[in-house]
Amino acid sequence: MRRHVTPLLLAAVLAAMPRAGAAQEADARALLGQAREALGGDAALNAVTAFVIEGSLARAIMPGRMVSNNFSFECALPDTFVRITHAGSNGGPLPPFSTTDFAGFNANALIRDHRVTGNPPMPTFIPDPRVKTAADAAAARAALVTAYKREFIKLVVPLFAQSLSAYPLSFERVSLEADGAVITFTTPDSVRWELSFDPKSHLPVKLSWMESPPMVVSTSSMITVGGNGGVASSTSQPNMPLAPGAPARWELTMSDYRVADGINWPRRMTTTVGGAKTEEWQFSKIRINPKIDDKDFVPRDRHDD
Repeated sequence: MRRHVTPLLLAAVLAAMPRAGAAQEADARALLGQAREALGGDAALNAVTAFVIEGSLARAIMPGRMVSNNFSFECALPDTFVRITHAGSNGGPLPPFSTTDFAGFNANALIRDHRVTGNPPMPTFIPDPRVKTAADAAAARAALVTAYKREFIKLVVPLFAQSLSAYPLSFERVSLEADGAVITFTTPDSVRWELSFDPKSHLPVKLSWMESPPMVVSTSSMITVGGNGGVASSTSQPNMPLAPGAPARWELTMSDYRVADGINWPRRMTTTVGGAKTEEWQFSKIRINPKIDDKDFVPRDRHDD
């Protein structure tokens, strides 16, 4: 790996926040300490400088209909992250083709790379029609970096019970709910998140926030072919948001915790928006401190189509 920086423990910086009361700080430190112990302990978690998670992602393309793709998360702490997603067709009524998408950031630089092999029967990438000038392109890249940093921290906070310098969180308060304790944080772009803990296991079980679901103006099409060669489903993956709708409650729940290499991480994460399931991540393989190809982390913005 290129470089490794031990991540900043959120619990360690709470005392430096004078706006939080002493009792709130103590409660937050206790909650995060219990969570980190349940996740594997400080020694094991602090030894993680990089990780790779592989699995499947099911996304709702319409109410009651989910389509799955394979994915991997590659992360070098504290500020390098890429999500790699694979899709396409193995043949049958369609010519065989595949797409591979890299989406992430290296510090504040964008990683976006859309690769196509074979002959897809439809466009798999449609540029944002709103980008007309160099300034538009720069603003779009900055917005994508922020979006990918949110995705990164949604993964990291439940896995480590801590914040990272790439996207630091500001502590606000601790509250007790009917189903357990909750710590409220604010993101650099002013989104307020609530992290909930199981009262018995002390593990993180839910991350909640209010946000406007994006509307989509263009898509990348994907057709899934069944084992008999017939079309199992035809779907579209969103490429770009147009205008937000009314704010809705988002919830990311963590479940199916399992210990591997001394780390107790969830194997399933489910996203709901306004109570409707929109995503389900299944983690089939987790590698701690693996060798990662530096080429995956090279900043770029390219597409084959």
